[in-house]
Amino acid sequence: MANITEKSILPGSLEARWEQCLDPANLMDGFAAFYGFYYDSLPISFKDVSELNFEISRWMIGQEWKLAVDVREDIHQIILTQLYGPFKRWRYIIKLEKHDEEQSLIVESLSYKMKFSILGGLIDDLFLKADLREQIRSRQDSLLTKI
Repeated sequence: MANITEKSILPGSLEARWEQCLDPANLMDGFAAFYGFYYDSLPISFKDVSELNFEISRWMIGQEWKLAVDVREDIHQIILTQLYGPFKRWRYIIKLEKHDEEQSLIVESLSYKMKFSILGGLIDDLFLKADLREQIRSRQDSLLTKI
């Protein structure tokens, strides 16, 4: 099982950043430079759904992806768990914490396991892990310009 964790301090109050993170479009926009996302309709907030269905495309290969959505408002955490998709296991956690009155700490953690055992592990080591880390960093950089 591979794990990636990235942290950033973002300007803006915890409440403002939490509302921003609850919008699925912000998650999709953050990864749009890397993937094509196709969905019939996107909910206004992660609070409104328990599952998210879409198609993801990379290198001209499309894959249906279904995620379970668990929003923990009391601790400002969103957990997305793959129910069906390109990985054997996949879990993405977005956690916000108050850094000070005008800044928030975002911690994004991704745990995943590749399909196809040895071949999947080789692809992960050679290409995927660094790419996924860069995607999370890019998403956090894109959040710096939004509030």
